[in-house]
Amino acid sequence: MGSSKPLAGISVMVTRPVHQAAGLCHLIEKGGGRALRFPTLKIEPPKDVDPVSKVLRSMDQVDWLVFVSVNAVYYAQKACDNRLNIPRHVKVAAIGTATERALRDCGIRGVVVPEGRYDTEAVLGLAEMRHVAGQRFLIVRGQGGRPLLGDTLIQRGAEVGYAEVYRRCCPSVHIASYLAQWQRHGVDAVTAFSGESLRNLVTLLGRQGMEWAACVPLIVISKRVAGQAKANGFKKVVLAENALDSSLFATLCNLFDREGHGIFDGRQQ
Repeated sequence: MGSSKPLAGISVMVTRPVHQAAGLCHLIEKGGGRALRFPTLKIEPPKDVDPVSKVLRSMDQVDWLVFVSVNAVYYAQKACDNRLNIPRHVKVAAIGTATERALRDCGIRGVVVPEGRYDTEAVLGLAEMRHVAGQRFLIVRGQGGRPLLGDTLIQRGAEVGYAEVYRRCCPSVHIASYLAQWQRHGVDAVTAFSGESLRNLVTLLGRQGMEWAACVPLIVISKRVAGQAKANGFKKVVLAENALDSSLFATLCNLFDREGHGIFDGRQQ
């Protein structure tokens, strides 16, 4: 794209949690767009951190640590007094490159990560995960995470434990004020980064908000969430290559390079 402001005139709703939204918002605004911050997930530590800290202190007794998200890295580090010391004999896997980068920032190298596709299915497809009978895994995740990873590893003969280092909450918002703002400025694209963030988005918007949101392009990062979006009534679902801010920005640029500006205007709904 030749323009240095490829998103000029475009408003994008960014639903990442507050502490993870800055990177994408910066790219959107640098590209000439308007970032509408509307976090649909609130990430908090467990109400009782002591059991989690105890589990993490026993990480020397496992063969594998699997971190399912950047939040898993961040809150595991907090539960370990801000020092994530992983024994040398313990192998580490991450669900994607953003999580791998967070681990690298903690000084952890040699992380096993899938290429191209960043989800549970991709991790399970790694060569290292195919023959795991007798190996001990500790999956670092949020409370109530998807059971697929652990269940599949158990089916393959592994021993699996969990360190649930954070919890997800649905923010409490005054939706009427947001709807008024969006109707004034228009919304050209919406983002959703997980099944839970999508569910919360639908809940928070309510019937009135969904009347126009369903017609706005929704950017998602997995086929699973794309299917959930279509089931919730979203008519135009666009799949980004991965969850990296750069990938999401590129997806937005490609979308509006093809379609032009102002086609999906919240003010017209």
